[in-house]
Amino acid sequence: MSSRLWRSLIALAGIALLGAGAYSWWTGKRKPSGPDVLRVAILPVENQSGDAALDWTAPLLPFSLVRQLEGVPRLSVFAASGRAEADAAGATRQVECLVTESSGEAQVRFFIYSQAPGRILAEGRVSAPEGDPPALLAQLGASLASALGSPGAGGSPAFHNAASAREFAAALLNPAAAEARLEAAAAADEACGWCWLAWAETSLRPADPSRALAVLERSRKAEAKVDPVSRARLELIESELRPNPRQRLSALERLAAALPADAAVQGQLAESLVAERQFDRAATVYRRAIRIQPARSDLWNSLAYGLAYAGRYAEARQALAQYAGLDSGSPNPLDSAGEVALMAGDFNRAAKVLTDAYDRDKAFNDGAALEKAALAHYLNGERDAAGPLLERYLTDRGQRGDPFAGLSRARWEYMVGKTAQARARLAGIASDPGRQLAPIAAAMLALRLAAEGDSAAAARAAASARALARNPGQGFIAAFAAAALDPAAAAALTDPSWRADARALGLTLRGDWTAAAAAWKEALPLAKGGTDGPQRELLALCLVSSGRASEAAGLLSGAWPLLSRDQALLYDFLIYPNLLYVRAEVARAAGRQADDQRLYDLFLQYAGDRPDRFGREARARAAARL
Repeated sequence: MSSRLWRSLIALAGIALLGAGAYSWWTGKRKPSGPDVLRVAILPVENQSGDAALDWTAPLLPFSLVRQLEGVPRLSVFAASGRAEADAAGATRQVECLVTESSGEAQVRFFIYSQAPGRILAEGRVSAPEGDPPALLAQLGASLASALGSPGAGGSPAFHNAASAREFAAALLNPAAAEARLEAAAAADEACGWCWLAWAETSLRPADPSRALAVLERSRKAEAKVDPVSRARLELIESELRPNPRQRLSALERLAAALPADAAVQGQLAESLVAERQFDRAATVYRRAIRIQPARSDLWNSLAYGLAYAGRYAEARQALAQYAGLDSGSPNPLDSAGEVALMAGDFNRAAKVLTDAYDRDKAFNDGAALEKAALAHYLNGERDAAGPLLERYLTDRGQRGDPFAGLSRARWEYMVGKTAQARARLAGIASDPGRQLAPIAAAMLALRLAAEGDSAAAARAAASARALARNPGQGFIAAFAAAALDPAAAAALTDPSWRADARALGLTLRGDWTAAAAAWKEALPLAKGGTDGPQRELLALCLVSSGRASEAAGLLSGAWPLLSRDQALLYDFLIYPNLLYVRAEVARAAGRQADDQRLYDLFLQYAGDRPDRFGREARARAAARL
């Protein structure tokens, strides 16, 4: 299953915000590693010295050790609140640190326990002047790395003086005062990358990123002094707050180079490469992450999608076989296999595997596997097989109280040519202000009316959608529909990719094919790789409609679109069944007569009572008689 969530537009208006809380990243428990990777849990530190001046060790030692050891090969280090949590997270080693004091020196004695309770595998002791936290942290990190089998591999702490370390520890101890303490830590040591990073994270406010951006701006003055890993992480935050995919990719490339043993960072880099359509390179990086943590099933799943986006379907199936072996009890491997088969045009396999996924868990992903199985039959021209599956899916959603069930039924009515019936259904939902999805239905209706050439009715429906919207997600969809109908309304869309889509969609709805093709060419690079099916299909439609079928051929290249459910709300009425017509025109231009007639016939199966505004049905019927 792809990771896109179909309610994302409803809940978040299609905007991904960085969900970061102070220090959340350092306590995260990663998924199980490979057999040659030690999962090391740092247990809470106990200050046995009786000296309150050493209380800073309790919060700061675990934090620092995780950061100092994060890039060490064969180690996956995390902080745990106790032995039970360490065991639950799959720790193969547990580290206990005891702090004492003697003659003005702080001493830390550490014990490394095996998975079996009470068995000590190694121990060590370090000491440093009580007033020199950075020295104590540096010695502890190096000694622990050596005891874990990686001598010389532990990194240095980012603190360069006692004041910054103590202020940072105070922030960890008192989250309510963390922002002020971290500001003091950065002021005491402007080269402390950890201080700037934690301060920026603590300042994040999803509704108002200005404070975090101000911290990032201040950190630039010390850019040359800050360690490369912290600098890259600061840029990652900025790339989320000021969306900049290229900056994100650059930061992740540097992080991945600095932390070659960190599977999570390698996976993030691969994901960013997929978004930039560097699919072959992404596959290489995913395989690198898998070598670090071969038991992480999600990496195999992501690798499979990256390979599929590159058209390497046989390799994708091999990756999915590995994924299924690691996650055999879940319906997701079947769902993913079905989606990859859909993309490859292997509709018989897709229908079977997706039906199996649904039968394994009908509640998984709101039962979407069965709808995709119906789509596979639909694309294969098996209308009689698609109908019962679709009805089973829609009935199930209705019985489960899914508010989207009515919208899904209307979408499918459009797809199979029951246009008047679908229009009436959407109008009925939109006319009831008490219904949760009335504004969504009104926006969908507006776009479909515009496609039929009824601009006045479309404008009324779009105005209704704006008036009915009650939350940001609904407001976004209403704004998108309005912008597609009227370019003057595009200012309400803050994301450049959505503005570009709305402009291109509006030109497509009006049948201005040459301008629409140019607009989709501008919109396509703004869409993330792997999620750009609608943009590719609609660009191909506009090229074919302007007599440039051979140019459209390169866009399709044997791949079929995989729409997320949120994309389906906005685009599928133009994509289905038109994609069959588009492929028929491409086949005709290439002289593949058998293919074009089969595809024209499939297209005509689903035309129904849809107005033949641009003469596609007439052309398909004429071609079928040749």
